[in-house]
Amino acid sequence: MYQGDIIASLVSLTNLSFDIFGDTVNLAARFQENCDPMQINIPQKMKNTLNQHYKIIERSPRNVKGRGIFPMYYLHHPISEETNKNEERIMSLTNPLHIN
Repeated sequence: MYQGDIIASLVSLTNLSFDIFGDTVNLAARFQENCDPMQINIPQKMKNTLNQHYKIIERSPRNVKGRGIFPMYYLHHPISEETNKNEERIMSLTNPLHIN
């Protein structure tokens, strides 16, 4: 999964086919190539946007063909309010200096 600008074009007026182009599409394809089955691979920028709402698994940086080394992350499950409360309780039990 990658985010950014794309260019779309209509290929046929009778078939309503279209195609998309651009750097974002190319990077999304490269991220997909570096992803295990049934996972969602995201870049650093998207991780920073989603990390308060989803459990994110850090992966080792990968070489993206033609672009260099990129940090990559797996987007896991949503973090619910109950999950946050449980994590706070665990933190207060394991760290007596934790301030609520």
